[in-house]
Amino acid sequence: MSATMKNSLKAAAALIAIAVVSVVLLALANRFFPKYVPKLDADKVTQLNAMLPTGADDATALDESYFSIDADFDLEAFNKNNGAGGSSVLAVYKAEKGAYAGSIITETQSTGYGSQIMILLTSYGTDGKINGFAAVRTSGDYLLEDADKYEKLKSAVIGKTAMTQGQVLSSTGATAAGSASGVEKNLALSGECYRAVKEGA
Repeated sequence: MSATMKNSLKAAAALIAIAVVSVVLLALANRFFPKYVPKLDADKVTQLNAMLPTGADDATALDESYFSIDADFDLEAFNKNNGAGGSSVLAVYKAEKGAYAGSIITETQSTGYGSQIMILLTSYGTDGKINGFAAVRTSGDYLLEDADKYEKLKSAVIGKTAMTQGQVLSSTGATAAGSASGVEKNLALSGECYRAVKEGA
């Protein structure tokens, strides 16, 4: 057997070993770090009630179902067709009571500054425009953890259907393109999800 053939077989064996180890590690990760399962618990209702004030306290909003989770929407199929580059929709909620009744709320994730995961809540009113926006997880993101820039972003996004990276930067005074890109990706995916939910309603 030639030296070239031996080297080729060694390389193939190494690749197979790497593939087997990767599969085992992925299986372990799925077992010990289960897939995100959205739930409408007290913490989530508190977040939603802060973003879309119902006029009721958090406990009442939870007990009297001011918000619901859309369990009928096929998130897996939607993300398969629309999610890319670490972006995905984690959950869809609906405002059932209060001034924002009829609003559809998406919980999305994508990568932002320094490839950190950002998770955002974006609410769409009955007119199809954004009427609420909040960061759930910022992971040290430059834009979302700067209180002044975050408030400017929340104000700028209201009444829109999406924002480009450039619009995010100009409206907040931020300079981190990664952060702005993460927000843009979240809003784009959120808008697609909102339209899909409306079409299936």
